[in-house]
Amino acid sequence: MAMDDHTPPSDSPAGPSGVNTMRLTVVLVVIAVFGLITAFLFWLLVAGGFSTVRDEAAASGPGAAVLPASVNVDLEQLSALQVPSLDGFVDHGGAPVGRDVFEDEWTILAFIFTRCPLVCPTTMGNMFQMNQSLGGAPVRFAFMTVDPEHDTPEVMSGYLERQGYEDARRPTALIAPSATAMRDAIEGSFLLTAGIDEALLAAGDADSLASVVHPTRMLLIGPELRIHGMASSQENESALWLAAHAAQLAQGG
Repeated sequence: MAMDDHTPPSDSPAGPSGVNTMRLTVVLVVIAVFGLITAFLFWLLVAGGFSTVRDEAAASGPGAAVLPASVNVDLEQLSALQVPSLDGFVDHGGAPVGRDVFEDEWTILAFIFTRCPLVCPTTMGNMFQMNQSLGGAPVRFAFMTVDPEHDTPEVMSGYLERQGYEDARRPTALIAPSATAMRDAIEGSFLLTAGIDEALLAAGDADSLASVVHPTRMLLIGPELRIHGMASSQENESALWLAAHAAQLAQGG
């Protein structure tokens, strides 16, 4: 029998190389489709979550407390938060401060400590971008240190100086008279978990300081001393959302 009777045409996909090419094509198509579906579902999750909280705010009226989708706290829990009295607290200039530091102006409050090697630099970077995004909106920033034994007014003043804020928009540092007073403010009033291990702070080495757990939430406090919003200090989109929400409320929106 002639050899040509058993030889497939040169353009036939039936040969080994043709089969491998078809398999590779199928695999690539499946991967591409899976990627598109994943991207679409992620977009629905993010866009849907943000539109949901905005709809809730609109339904509740102007100034209603709202949350971005990335914050796992419901609106009822947010309404239970209170602004602490801040008895014995001082600012970075050493002047006494009380809860009236939040009156008459919209304030975004974050929780940091100056020796923090991991979380706080991200918080500060996001808040600096928030500050730049506000334009002329009358919104200010405040930071409560979770390490009051080390973060004295002098230390906090130098820390804020290095952040690059203009004097008019430089945040106010809130320094508790003791670790107990700090924890009472964070856990007792703001209902956030301080989780501060004082032994780690006392050790002071890089590994110990990197293990210190503290709140990674930012709060929007209104001039009437109510909590109007919360966002993640570690997620840039969440942080910028809170700044935009603060600016809208501060300008009467």
